[in-house]
Amino acid sequence: MKVDTLEQLGAAFGEWRRRKKHPREKVPEALLKRARRTAEVHGEARVVRIAKVDRRRLSGTWSAGGIASEAATPPAYSRVVLGPAPAAQPFAELELPNGSKLRLYSQSREALDLLSTVCGSGGGR
Repeated sequence: MKVDTLEQLGAAFGEWRRRKKHPREKVPEALLKRARRTAEVHGEARVVRIAKVDRRRLSGTWSAGGIASEAATPPAYSRVVLGPAPAAQPFAELELPNGSKLRLYSQSREALDLLSTVCGSGGGR
C-alpha cells in the first residue's frame, strides 16, 4: 500500500474541507485510512498537526456521540452491600445505559466514591 507524504496528506484533507457540503460532514473513511497509514510511518503527532483531525480519529476511539461515548464499555455492576443493613430509602439511584438501576442506601465513603466514579465516567444518569 502506498503511504502518502505529509504534504500529500495535508493537501488531501484541505481539498476535502474545501469540497464538503456542510460544516459537520463526516471525514471519509478512505481519507482516515490514508491518515492512519501515514501515521504509522511519520508519527501520529505530525499527522494530527498536518491533517488537523482529532487524535482519537486516528486511533479509532472516536464515536459519533463524542467524548462521553468514546469506545468505552458501559460499567457492569452486580449487587454491592456496603456495611450494615440498608436504610429504607436509597440516597442515590443510578440508571445505567443498559437500563439497569443501581441504588445506594448507605452514605459511606465507599458508596460516595462509587457514585463519583460512575457519574464521572458517563456511565449513569
